[in-house]
Amino acid sequence: MGKKILVGITVLLVAGLVTGWYLFTRESKYFGTSAFRAIPENASVIVRIHHIGNYSSRSLDNAMWKAFYRFPGVSTLYWKMKLADSLLNLNIKRKNLLTDKDLTIVFQEKNDQVQWLSMIELSSLNEKRALSELSGKYFTKNGISAKKIKFRKAELTCYSWKEAGVPFVYFITINQGLFLGCTDQTMLTEAIDQLESKTAKGNAFFEKTNKSATGNIDINIYLNHQKLPQFTQKLVSETFWERLNGSARLAEWSEIDLNQKTDELILNGFSFTGDSINHHLDLFRAQKPDSFTLTRLFPAESSFFLGYVISNNTQFLKDYKKLLENNQQLSSYKKSNSEIDSLYGVNPQKLVEENLDGSVSIVFTRSEPEMSEENRYFVMRVKNGSQVEEAMNPLANFMPAQRKREKPKNFTLYQVDEETSFKIYQSKVNDFGKRVFGEVFANVATNYYAIYDNCLIMGSSVESLGRFLRANVLQETLGNDPAYQKFSSGLSDRLNVYLWCSPGQTLKFFEETLNSKIFRSLVKDQETLLKIGSAGWQIGNENGMFYNMGRLKYNPSVHQNPTSVFWKSHLGNLNKSGPHFVINPDDKSHQEIIVQDEASNLILMSGEGRILWKIKLKGPIKSDIFQLECFKDGKRQYFFSTSEALYMIDHEGNNISNFPVNLRSPATNSVSVADYEHNLDYRFFIACKDHKVYLFDKKGKKVKGWTPPNSEHTVLQPIQFFRVDHKDYLVFTDKNRVYILDRKGKPIVTIKGDLTFSKNSFSLQPKSGKNRARLITTDINGKILSVSFDGSVKKLSVGRFSANHFLICEDLNSDNLQDYLILSEDSLVAFDQNSKRIFARKFNHPIVLPPQIFTFPDKSRKIGITDTNENKIYLLNNDGSIYNGFPLEGNSPFTIKFSENENLPFNLVTGTLDGLIYNYQIN
Repeated sequence: MGKKILVGITVLLVAGLVTGWYLFTRESKYFGTSAFRAIPENASVIVRIHHIGNYSSRSLDNAMWKAFYRFPGVSTLYWKMKLADSLLNLNIKRKNLLTDKDLTIVFQEKNDQVQWLSMIELSSLNEKRALSELSGKYFTKNGISAKKIKFRKAELTCYSWKEAGVPFVYFITINQGLFLGCTDQTMLTEAIDQLESKTAKGNAFFEKTNKSATGNIDINIYLNHQKLPQFTQKLVSETFWERLNGSARLAEWSEIDLNQKTDELILNGFSFTGDSINHHLDLFRAQKPDSFTLTRLFPAESSFFLGYVISNNTQFLKDYKKLLENNQQLSSYKKSNSEIDSLYGVNPQKLVEENLDGSVSIVFTRSEPEMSEENRYFVMRVKNGSQVEEAMNPLANFMPAQRKREKPKNFTLYQVDEETSFKIYQSKVNDFGKRVFGEVFANVATNYYAIYDNCLIMGSSVESLGRFLRANVLQETLGNDPAYQKFSSGLSDRLNVYLWCSPGQTLKFFEETLNSKIFRSLVKDQETLLKIGSAGWQIGNENGMFYNMGRLKYNPSVHQNPTSVFWKSHLGNLNKSGPHFVINPDDKSHQEIIVQDEASNLILMSGEGRILWKIKLKGPIKSDIFQLECFKDGKRQYFFSTSEALYMIDHEGNNISNFPVNLRSPATNSVSVADYEHNLDYRFFIACKDHKVYLFDKKGKKVKGWTPPNSEHTVLQPIQFFRVDHKDYLVFTDKNRVYILDRKGKPIVTIKGDLTFSKNSFSLQPKSGKNRARLITTDINGKILSVSFDGSVKKLSVGRFSANHFLICEDLNSDNLQDYLILSEDSLVAFDQNSKRIFARKFNHPIVLPPQIFTFPDKSRKIGITDTNENKIYLLNNDGSIYNGFPLEGNSPFTIKFSENENLPFNLVTGTLDGLIYNYQIN
């Protein structure tokens, strides 16, 4: 009996081992099956995420994914990673087993809906059990019902649930070494059919594309260009597809490798076409890749461009005609160009063939809310600008005469400033780019054109072209923009197709292109979209294949700003004095701007931002730049001081006779100017390292009879002139003493008590009722000192402040009484004369430049603050709140110019950290 039991147990063990071995070998022969075997032929997009556990956890913490997870297309991938991360975190042991697996997602358009199939390749029974356990646990944990469905040899689990009353289903199975999950049962069964098919279906283009994929990256993206229109139809408008109906596809297949950094995406890969001219990229098969040169002309405010680099014009246009012929569109193309030829004797296609020199593009700058065609341009580099101007002459309309007895001309003269003008012609062809290059270059009205720097530039209006040309005169171009330079340095300089955009800035140009619902959602989230500072895509011919290179740069600190930049000009970094608006004596209605850069160049600019002259000084300017009228002839001079000299320069940039005046000892303060009787008989005061205060007249000569006492310590603040009760006082301080002198330098007031002064100058508090006029400043601890002209001193404590605080006395709240504004480190506080706090505001960093006060046309006061740490400027209302549209980019003190009409915008000019002068137009 015992033997029979042992034999029975042995038989059972052997049977179990044999059965287990059979089951294992039956399963294991499928381990390592490629997910690509199950991909349906009509797949639109395939995404393969490597090391899904690592990538999903890394991405879910990434600022880019967090910012854009709601966006169309991004949301699907985000929630896939969210699901994968949730599954893996249900069981840490299982997570360690699966975290390095790759996830393949297939997108396919079915029944007017985009469905997706997710697949993971299995390598062992442990992985199979782990995925089965985790997926079942995830759905049952969330209270989702499940049922089993048999399909051929496979068993499908269908999970179904409702969200906000909307039914959802998800199907899961494990078949032939693959874990498959899908939103659509039909798509899943098609994948199973393909897996179980004995004859593998393949696509030669896909096979070639797959071989180009790289494994050592984050994501592979495969694009089936034949199916992309159906896949993206929900993203774009019906009119867009109607316009492109019959147009060639870009290629057959593309494979793109994506690497994700903290603040950017880097993309590389190849696109594949056939041997005949059937795809858009086939146009560049005979074209050599080269540099794209037009960005040095595009305005800095450009938000989008699409450009071609063409090395053989004749071959390109020949191939383009062949492409049109293969798509039954050649006859309409020929008719479009012959129509212009028969009317005006100019064939646009022939003109381009004979004159194009490498680069051609469309470019958009900033959108105008009421003028959708504005600021879109067609730009073509040409071999000889004069020849093209002559060749285009038959296409130019004659314009009405602007003055009486003036003959009509076929151009208008666009005046950038007094010295710079351009001819702008009215074109008889309003769709030049479309007629030659097709729908890709459509939507750019070519009603006007100009020739500049061997380029044909076409746009919708004289004003629009004028803005383009003015940007070039100011060298305010995309090619000069530091942010674009940095971005493009990460791309190739050899290409055939180049698309670049700043998505948030260019969005409104594509309102008619995008699906209306998608467009509205993007506009609603435009603040987030603006954080993509730049996105670029390049394609270049490489031995019959087409190499793709892309880059997307994320900048979380970018915000939408209602304030527009009127112009920018690249000067280099400014010194601490910042720019100043000055009167143009030749045209007082158009002010100019004077500024010094860090290289000690003094620069005069027109109000439009063009440099009029630049002169080299021996050192940085230490004072304000005063605009004087020394000779009573209506001409103006610029007067200022450096550490070594006094300068006076005329409007043309020439030194006035006797200037510069070299100082005997280095200056310790900035020069000040007094005009005692308001008769333009100026006096110039400056203190030097030898403890002497020097006085010069407007001819640069020392004033006789000036005999002030030497200061005990270094004088740091400018000498000040006050007239009180018809009596004149000259006032300055050193560290411990106030000097109050008459016009000959004789002390006339003796201050009582020991004082330690701050770096702030005096302000005059006028006589009010019984209160006599007093001089106001602070001591080193921030106590307010009120100095009477009888020598008495009162102290008022409103708080404790740093030794480097700033004090400004100004009537902030329009009650005809001076208030005290104190800036100390990162805090700005305002008090009235009774020590009552008006407001307090904190900044993110210590402020090292003094506050500025601006009086607006309505007599209200605003406060200017420059945060050099953040490269931001603030304009504050008199209650400390931030003026609408601020902060703005800026790194220097700023200057404001108001219009005579207070309802019109005002202009604000400042310098930036990257060496630009910005002229903002602010409502």
